[in-house]
Amino acid sequence: MNIPTDNLNKCLAIGSLLIMVLLLNISLQNYERSKLSLIEVQANIDEYSYAVEKYGKDSDKLGKEFDDLKKSQVGKDTEDDIKAYLSSLLKLQQEHVKLNMREPEISKLKIKTTKLLHTAELHTHIKNIWFIISLVCFSICIITSGFGFYKWYKSENSSS
Repeated sequence: MNIPTDNLNKCLAIGSLLIMVLLLNISLQNYERSKLSLIEVQANIDEYSYAVEKYGKDSDKLGKEFDDLKKSQVGKDTEDDIKAYLSSLLKLQQEHVKLNMREPEISKLKIKTTKLLHTAELHTHIKNIWFIISLVCFSICIITSGFGFYKWYKSENSSS
């Protein structure tokens, strides 16, 4: 078989098959990119949810410790009791500061997750657009390839 440049029918038949393979490859790459984006978004959502949940639990625990400390102080007026109370209060304040230092990290996770979610939506739209384009072009290529093979077959039989 010669390279199909000597005959338009051969070019039409084989070129259409090559275009179909190319379209299939592009569609599969877009599908893969879309799925990988969704997986990355899900991982970031899980990370963000874990950080928020841990922050909430730690905040609740700190609030409970503070309430317990206030209740334990009732009726204690000695200097040692006040010193112990202030020492415990200072410790809780330090824990509160550590807890508040995590807020920017959680905000960054939220922003990153939102950005990845929008990127995943874009990849999904691109995947859907390419799927439609590929279906239309694939149908046209099947018709032109079939026509090219038919004409090629007819020209081979008529020359024999």
